[in-house]
Amino acid sequence: MRCRWKYWNRCNWLRPVEEGATKLSDKINPPGVALVTSLIVIPIAIIMAGTVSATLMPPSHPLLGTLQLIGSPMVALMIALVLAFWLLALRRGWSLQHTSDIMGSALPTAAVVILVTGAGGVFGKVLVESGVGKALANMLQMIDLPLLPAAFIISLALRASQGQQP
Repeated sequence: MRCRWKYWNRCNWLRPVEEGATKLSDKINPPGVALVTSLIVIPIAIIMAGTVSATLMPPSHPLLGTLQLIGSPMVALMIALVLAFWLLALRRGWSLQHTSDIMGSALPTAAVVILVTGAGGVFGKVLVESGVGKALANMLQMIDLPLLPAAFIISLALRASQGQQP
C-alpha cells in the first residue's frame, strides 16, 4: 500500500478492526493532525505569553496579573485539558463513559511524568537549601578533574545524598 505524506494520517495501516465492525471506518475515527497539534501548541503558547508579559510589561500594567495567572503552567494545562475535552469528546458526541475510559487510561502515564518532574524540582530545592550543591561545586573546583570523572563523582554524590547506594 502506497501513501503520500499528505494522506499519511488517513492510511489504515496497523489499526486493528474491532469485533463486530464491518469496516475499519465504522469504529475508528481519529482526530486530525491539525487538531492534535493545536492542542499541544496552545498551552505552550499560553505559558510563553505569561513569561513574555512578565518580562516586557511594566509592573503597573493592568493585564500583567491576568496574563501571569493564565500563563502559569498549571492553569495553561487546565485550559488545554478543557479544550481537549470539548474538542475531542463533546463535539464528537462521545458518551460520558467512553470519555471517562479514555481520559482514565491516559492519566497514569501523565501522572508519572508530572510526579517525576515535581520530585526533581523538590530535590533540586532541597539540594540548594541544604548547601549540598555549593559544597559539591567547591569540592570539584579543588580537585580539578576532567569532565567525565567529575560527572561520575557528581552522580555518585547525588545518589549518596538521596540515600541510594552506588
